[in-house]
This record gives sequence, structure tokens and C-alpha cells, in this order.
Amino acid sequence: MSGSFLSFLSCKSSTNRLFLSGLLCSLLVIAPFEGRAENLSRGPYLQLGTQHSMTVKWRTDISSPSNVIYGTELNDLNASAFGADGVDHSVLISGLLPDTRYYYALLDESGGVLAGGDSSHFFYTSPDIGNTELARIWIIGDSGTADNNARAVRDAYRTRTGSEYTDLWIMLGDNAYSTGTDSEYQAAVFELYPELLKQSPLWATLGNHDGASADSASQEGPYYDIFTLPTNGEAGGVASGTEAYYSFDYGQIHFICLDSYETSRASNGAMLTWLVNDLEATSQPWIIAYWHHPPYTKGSHNSDSESRLIEMRENALPILESYGVDLVLSGHSHSYERSYLIDSHYGSSSSFSEVMKLDGGDGKKTGDGSYEKTVQVQQANNGAVYVVAGSSGKISGGTLNHPAMYASINRLGSVIVEVIANELTATFIDNTNAVQDAFTITKGQDILSPELVSVKATMASSLTVSFSENITLASANNSLNYQLDNGAEVLSAQLSANLREVTLTTSALTASQLYTLTINGIEDISLNLIAADTEQTFTYINLMTIAFQEGVSPGAGYAGTSDAYISELNASTNYGASSSLFIDGDDGGGVDLSSLLRWDISQIPVDAIIESAAITLDVFNPSGSSYGVFPLYSPWVEDEVTWQQYRAGMAWESAGGQGVSDRGTISLSAISPSTGLFTVDLNEAGIAIVQSWVDGSVNNNGFIIAHSSASDGADFYSSESTSFHPELTLVYSLPEPEGDSEAPSQVENLQMSSVTTDSASISWDAATDNVAVAGYKVLRDDVMVGTPLITSFDDGGLTPATSYTYKVIAFDGANNESTPTSGLDITTNAIVSSVYVEQIAMVIGSVNRKKLRAQAEVSVVDNMGSAIGNVAVQGSWTGMSALSVSGVTSNEGKVSFNSGNASKNSSGEFIFTVNSLSLTGYTYLASDNIETSDCIRSDATACDGLSAPTGVSASFNGSQVELNWTGVAHAISYNIYRSLVSGSGYIPLVQSLVTNYLDSSVVADTSYYYVITASDGVEESSFSQEVAVTTTIAAPAVLQADDVSLSLKKKGRNYDITAQVSVIDDSGSVASGAKVSGNWALADGSTSMVSGTTGANGSVSLKLSKVAAQSGDVFTFTVINIERAGDSFNDVMTSGSVTVP
Repeated sequence: MSGSFLSFLSCKSSTNRLFLSGLLCSLLVIAPFEGRAENLSRGPYLQLGTQHSMTVKWRTDISSPSNVIYGTELNDLNASAFGADGVDHSVLISGLLPDTRYYYALLDESGGVLAGGDSSHFFYTSPDIGNTELARIWIIGDSGTADNNARAVRDAYRTRTGSEYTDLWIMLGDNAYSTGTDSEYQAAVFELYPELLKQSPLWATLGNHDGASADSASQEGPYYDIFTLPTNGEAGGVASGTEAYYSFDYGQIHFICLDSYETSRASNGAMLTWLVNDLEATSQPWIIAYWHHPPYTKGSHNSDSESRLIEMRENALPILESYGVDLVLSGHSHSYERSYLIDSHYGSSSSFSEVMKLDGGDGKKTGDGSYEKTVQVQQANNGAVYVVAGSSGKISGGTLNHPAMYASINRLGSVIVEVIANELTATFIDNTNAVQDAFTITKGQDILSPELVSVKATMASSLTVSFSENITLASANNSLNYQLDNGAEVLSAQLSANLREVTLTTSALTASQLYTLTINGIEDISLNLIAADTEQTFTYINLMTIAFQEGVSPGAGYAGTSDAYISELNASTNYGASSSLFIDGDDGGGVDLSSLLRWDISQIPVDAIIESAAITLDVFNPSGSSYGVFPLYSPWVEDEVTWQQYRAGMAWESAGGQGVSDRGTISLSAISPSTGLFTVDLNEAGIAIVQSWVDGSVNNNGFIIAHSSASDGADFYSSESTSFHPELTLVYSLPEPEGDSEAPSQVENLQMSSVTTDSASISWDAATDNVAVAGYKVLRDDVMVGTPLITSFDDGGLTPATSYTYKVIAFDGANNESTPTSGLDITTNAIVSSVYVEQIAMVIGSVNRKKLRAQAEVSVVDNMGSAIGNVAVQGSWTGMSALSVSGVTSNEGKVSFNSGNASKNSSGEFIFTVNSLSLTGYTYLASDNIETSDCIRSDATACDGLSAPTGVSASFNGSQVELNWTGVAHAISYNIYRSLVSGSGYIPLVQSLVTNYLDSSVVADTSYYYVITASDGVEESSFSQEVAVTTTIAAPAVLQADDVSLSLKKKGRNYDITAQVSVIDDSGSVASGAKVSGNWALADGSTSMVSGTTGANGSVSLKLSKVAAQSGDVFTFTVINIERAGDSFNDVMTSGSVTVP
């Protein structure tokens, strides 16, 4: 492998505070060399950033020297730092200047650049202590899923912040599922966040899943190997002597990390003793603390019943609040929860009172106002906000009703914390980049000037100007406060209802012309004045991208989505309110399901030209079948449409909307949805349909997704769900002024920047144009996939080991397009095949009356999670049995091993350990195993942890699925999982504190598969045995009395009289569970009403006891009503009689 050798000639340069920029007099000499052996397999990533130092870490595939070169100018990396040789490299760069950007590169053993040396490898040192300039911190919790959820949260943050620098970021624990192994960290951290890792220092706290493979007492395990955290006060604060808990300073903020998982949480323990000393020593005006287990939550965990959560609330919070903590961050519960400004709540949720709310408002500067703390320094018990941010990788619901919380949101997302001067603002953005919550804490009076956030040319004669906070009406509506250049002028200004956006009416703007808007005289509501001559440039570009998504985009108030599914089986049932949408074909039974979707796109101008259209769905049950997307012609109504009709009283031409007047015959796209967010681009026919909706030539009746003969169904979430709502994304342009007919130059130097198994990044040199280049069109396999305004593009959602061809076209404001580039072929990385142990199941069995033995069933899967056969497994028994064993997995990926025999009178533990796996063509690392060893006691109880729930049953009562199970010792809650397929695809449904649950979120005529786990608040058991139930709703039956037989039994001088009533339905089947009511007519002329319920045989005995009677008396019983839920009585009054002999 060839590379380059770098040498430098340098001299001093004049510097400024930030960038040390000056005259460059460095010469970069690049000489080729051959034979570089090592390859980068992890990183680089940044750790322990301070004012004067930064630690750079990375991994190579072989042992090699650790050498970093760095400097303040990209072409003058004239300083070096070194570390120990090895595979895992760590280099401390010291002697740096505060608040300064440094570029860096890693060198290989031959002196060539292993990584870096380009504009993307840089970092900023921390500012001086007390610096009040903006600090931006990204917060993610429970992010270690390494899946599309985590990627969507990451991408939403990247979209929101763009090129703005992240000063530092924090992981709140459970950083790599499921046990925090090195390989899991590789997938969940290093492969997911490579750009941020190499530019911004990452800080972390230990979660319970990370702790499964790490030990805080010894500071050993992957977590402690990967992270370099302060132990001796290297970054500010008091030395803790351990990486398990620590503190550091950034600018005017003091950060405190605690270990809520393994370290003692006792008030007199080492950690909280250190906490007091650390707080006593700091004089920073802002204090932010973080750990994994939240003191307040009603999400997937319950802070009222789980010991770690209770102890942190009772022991840590009084200390922190007595020193004026401002913000506390945690994860663990897979949701977002945010408190009011509160103080002194250390008990259960039922003990929370209004007096503990120091401010019961929303904390929003644009709402009730920010939370105000009276002084800018620390002050005891002055109020804090508590945030649970555990939804960066998954959401798990819960009651979400803790009284201390202002906001409780079950959505994927992350938190952005920004601190400047005397204000702290935290913003929760979801996985679509929509703001779901935000609050501000202000210390002292508002002294910050309003800032200009953005200027957007929304139309040819209109601008939208956004400010950072509410501004006064008088200053906002004064058009003289706004000035445009290049001959344009502001005609009027109007403040919007949200008090921070202003619409400017302007003279006609020229497409692709660069303008500068200059602003003066704008005041916020505290009468702080905007900085003089605040400026921002903008260009009026007529190519626009707009997404339509219920409750999200174009704005949170958008309510223009209609969606429903229709069922051939339940042809007259409307499913417009369902939270799920289904598509399916024959499945052998001729029963179809189709889904209908429509978005109101009327806000797009009628003269707009549609360039592309795409539909994005959140799929929870994928399909290998292909379905068509067709335009609908009939004006269907969401809450009326069924398989038979498109609206009330209006039948489809052909049931299921299959007639030629119901829908188009040409498919607008083919869809074979995979799990997660799935996007499908419409073809030219689809773009033409959308165009006809926009220009009004055809009514917008949306789409139908269907295929009558497809055999594999798919399911996705609807706009009524709490998950990602169906989204329609359109790119369009507007007609431009005539005159410019010259196209931009052809794009040059199209190249690949990076590639993974499912993504590719490309870049190119900027094109030129006689007026201005407005943007670029990126084509993947000749389908446009993006219109970036910059010279790079990140493409995701690709298939491993697959070749793609990319082309780029430059365009200007008049829609002139350059010649496409030559195709750039990129092949995504293949997934290396490997095997690992997914589970070890242990049971105790009886050999004979005196002997017992244990059995271990080992389940082996490949790296795609599929069971795999013919894997050679070697293992060993220890404890009550010492035995080496070996075997080969079946096609189901399982193999069982028996221990030696032991006496039933003895007690102890059987321990089974997998020693190795072997299969030709596959790799194996023990660290990849979900489980390597397991243990069971001779009394059949688990050695540690929890047993899986047993006795699980499920039944359907016509509207709900009722689940019941046997309780597990030491469990405090149970997690219910549900799937639409047997044996896999389980989705967390709810957490229950009792051993039963009613699932009311089911739909008719669907098979569901449930498993239950037990939890003690820290660990979760394995799955229970799966139970299945089908929600078959029988047609209402007509019940009737089939027979009424009376009998007498003499009791002394009296008689017992019994009526035996048999009930059947209109099909002739016996009717159990039916309530029979009847009337006795007695010999003396009196009557008596009785009732009873039929048993399994459809009959019931109705008895009168000790009735006086004499020979010849007649007793008659008449059935007057029969009741059963959903069924009816045929109203035939069947009677029977008996005569006393």
C-alpha cells in the first residue's frame, strides 16, 4: 500500500485569539513511500478536552507508533505529540492556547498520513474559565442501538446545526447495546458518529448496559478502555481518583458526572463525599450534572420503585440543590421528560406539591417566559430543571405522568444545550428535526441583545426574518429598520403572532442575485437593542424543498394528512383512526389489505414546477413482496372509506378501489419496504400526477398502495400514531425571469469522501455560472436523491456490498443545468460474516428418583441476527458438574448440552460456559456474544438475575387482548413485547406493575405474538415463552332456548323445583356464557324471577327450593330473555311445566 511522507519547513506567524492566522511561510513536502502496513480501524476520536490540551485516540489493525502532528494552519502542521506504541493509540496534545482551532493528522509507522491532514480533522480547545461566550453541548441518552433510530436522531442534529461547531457532547449511558462490548461500541458509537468524534470531545457516564461488561471499582472493561476521563482534576474541579465519577469546566460551566449504576450512592460514600468537596471548590455560575438513572421519571422506568433512582434522588439531589445546581440530565427511561423549575422534592411522586414548583410556567422565552434565578452566581435551593433524555435510540412509552414534569414526550430525539452569558437554553428535537420542547433559564436580568437567526426569501417579493427571542411590535413593524442593497427596498414589515418572526414585503427580487439585509433598531421585550448594522446575506432561489407531515412539517400545525387502510375481510369497517397502516395480498386466502394516503399540498404555488417527489414511511413489519403506488381518482374520506365505499353512500366502481374510475392503472413507484424509515421516490408518472394536483388540472385524491397477489404483507405507522408520521417530500421550482440562458459549467472532481455498509459521501469542486450557481442535483443510478446547496452530499439507507453510480448536475436560478458529470461508481462495504451466541437457556431435569442434571440450550446466530446451523460449539460445565462438551447447531441454530448427574439431596450451582464457536467462512469473537456463560441452581432458580415469567396466557374478548402470567421473585415490573410474526420482531408495548395487562391497541382479524420479561429496575430477564392470539371477531349470533325441562324433588312436605334450560345459537351450536332470565308461575298464582349463566355445555339449572305444593299443582317456567355480549335473543318465550304427582 503506498502513501505519503510529510516534512515541514516553518516560521513564526502573527496570531489572533482564535485562529492564530497570519502570513504563511510553511512548505509542505510530500514524498511517496511504499509499504505502509497498518490500517485505521477506529477513530480518530477526541477525549478530555481542556483549555490547554486534547487527547486524540484511535485504533489500528496492527501495533504501531502513536504520532500526531498538529497546528493552527492546515498547511502548517508543525508540532508533534507522541504516545505509546500499540493497537489502541492515545496521544495527549498539551501546551495549547485556549479557544483556538487546531488541525491535526495521525501518522503511520513510515511517517505518512494515516488519517487527517484535511479540513475535517480539527478541534477547538476550551475557552478560558469564566468565558461567557456561546457554548453548545449535544446530549444523547440510551443511544446505543446502532440502528436507523439512532441514525435518524444523529441526522436531525446534523441538519439543525449544519456547519456550526459542537463544543462538546455527552452520552448519558447505555451507549452500546446490549452489554457494552467493544464490538457493540464499534457499531453504536464509532461507526455512527465518525464526523463528530474527530472534531468535538466526547464525555460519557456509565449506564447499566455498559456496566454489564465494565467494572467501576477496578475501572476495567470496554467502557473504561474506550473513554479517557479526568481523575486528577485535569479539566477543572476536584480530583476524584476515578473515571467512574468526575467533573470538568468549560467556559463558565461546571460539569459533574456521577455513577448511578455501580458506585455506592450512599450519602456518606466516597462519591457523594467527593461531590460535596467538588461543589465547595467551584465558583462557576452554571452547574450541570449528569448520570444515567433519573431521579424523576414515569417512562419505561419508575422513579418511585427502583432503588438506584430513589437513592440518587434522596442522597445526591439535596447536595446538588444546596449548591445551586441548574440542570440535571439523565437517561435510562426511553422517553423525553422535562421538569418545571423545582426544588426540594426528594420523595415519591405522590409527595410532590405545588410549593416545590419555584416556577410553574413553560420556561419558554416565547411563552410564559424563561425560568428566572435571581442572581448570576450559585445560590442554594434556587431551583433546577431535570431532564430525562433517554430516547436517542429507542422509545418505550410508560405512563409519562410524573407531576414534576412539564413535558413528557414519547418520541425519538436528542437535547441541545446552549449557554451564553446569563442564559441557558435547552431544546429537544425529535428524529425529524422538529422542536418538541424548549426552555430557558435566566440568571439575573435579561442583558442579551436579540440576534438575527435567519433571512429567507420565501417569494419574489417577500422575506421572512427570524430573531432569537420575542421583539417589540414597534421596532419590528418599522420598515426603516431594514435595508436591502442591489436596488431592492423594504416596503413594509409585519410582526407575526409568535413575536419573533417578521414578514418583509419587498420590491421584486432577482433570482440568483446575492442580497444583504442590514438591520438596526430592533428591541427585545427587555428593550435590549440588536447590534448595530447586523447583516445577513441571502439569495432568492426558486428551487424549493418542502415536506408535508402531520403535526411536523411544513409546521407543527400542519393537519393535512389523511390515511386509512381498507380490508377485504372486513369490507364494511372503517380504519381511518387506526395508528397503523397495512398492505397485503392473497396469503393463500384471497384476503387483501390496501393503504390510502393523501396530503394537502395546496400551499404550493399553482405555477410551481415539480422536480421530484418522495414518500417516507416508518415500517415496523417489512415485506419482501413488491407493491404498487397508484393515484386515486375517487374523493375518499378518511373516517368513511372502507373496502366497499370511498365515502358514505358512494361505492367504489370495483371493491377495494380497483376500478378504472377509482385509481390509475400505471404504478407511480414500486415499494418493498424494509424496517425503519423507508423512502420511495416517485417515477416520472408520479411526478406528473403531483404536478397535475398542483396546477389544478386533476383533483388531489392521494395514493393507494396495493398488490392483490402479493404474499408478504407490510405494516407501517399512520398519522394517528405516536411514531414517525407518513411524509411526502416535494422539490419544486418557480418560473424565472427571462434573459439568462447560459448554463453553469460542468461539475469537476467528483469523488468519494467515505463509504460504509449503508452510506456513501461524495464531494466535488464548485461549478461556475455567468450569474450564480444556485445548487446541485445529485443523481444515484439516474434518480435524483438530493439538491444540496454545498459541494458535498451524504447518501444513506444503502444496501451493503452493492454498486451505485452517482452523477452531479449544477443549476442556476433560471433552471439552466450543466452537463452531468461522468458516473462515479461506489460499492458499499460488505458486512463481514460472523457468528455469536445469542442466548443460553438453562433448565433442571430429573434423571431418576435420586439424580438430577442441568441442560443448557445454546442459540447461535450470524451477524444479521439469523439462526445458523452446522456451527461447532465447544463448552464446559463447572460447579456441581465438571464436564467438557461439544456439539453442532441444528438448522434452527440451537444445540443442547447435558451436565453430569448430581444428587437431588445436594444443593449448588450448575455453570455452563461456551468456550468457542467454529464455522468455515465465519469469524468469531467471544466479545460479540450476548451471553457467554449462564448458571442455574439445583432448585431450578437462576443463580443471579431474574427468571423469565411463566404461565403466560392470552385471550381475546372481542375488543382487547387479555394477558396473564405468573409473577417472578424480586421483579418490580414486567415488560410486554408484541410482534406480528412468530419468533422475532418483538416491539416494546408497555411496562406493567402487575401480572396482567389488557392490550386495547389491537385491530380485528390479526394474529399477535406476545412475550413478557421481568425487571428488577436494573436488569431484565429473558423472554417468556411466546403466546399467540388472533383477534377474530365472530358475527353476532341469535340465541334461543333449545329445551326447557322441569323436574321435582320432594323435601319433606315441600318440593325443590328445577328448570334445566339449554341454549343454542342460530348455527345450532351450544351457547356458553349466556345469561338466561325466566319467570316461575307457582300454583298459588304468584310468580318468581330467576336468572343464571350457561356453562360450557350451553345449559343452566334454575332452581326454586322448598316450595309448598300438593298433588295436582302445576308449576310453569318461561324463558323471557337470553343475553350475551354482542348477541341477541330470538324473543321466543319457550316454556316448560311439571305437575305434582
